Amino acid sequence: MKIVRDNSWEDGSLSVTAGAPESHYCIQAKARQMNAGQWSCTAGEFDWTYGGDEIVSILEGGAYLTYAGKTQLVFAGDTVHFKRGTTVHWRIEKHIRKFWVIGAPTLLERVVHFFRKTK
Repeated sequence: MKIVRDNSWEDGSLSVTAGAPESHYCIQAKARQMNAGQWSCTAGEFDWTYGGDEIVSILEGGAYLTYAGKTQLVFAGDTVHFKRGTTVHWRIEKHIRKFWVIGAPTLLERVVHFFRKTK
């Protein structure tokens, strides 16, 4: 068992499409096949492509998420699953804070992704 109390927050980088959102994240746990932590962001819009399967639980605030032409509002108490490779447009009106767990791609998935990218 490991208890993490060091909340060393780092600045995140976003593909901003509107506004000037500022994001920060903190990795709180690392394991062989997953990472977990918290992320927060101020108002603005950006696109995000998920590098691994990610499950998030919204802790504070909310956002409008657009995927495949549909927009949905998520807010505190909601849990969302994003599949690896999914691109989602985020629109945050005030702020949001979430807890996240990301499953790391397997070695085979990384090799396949590398060869598809180099074609």
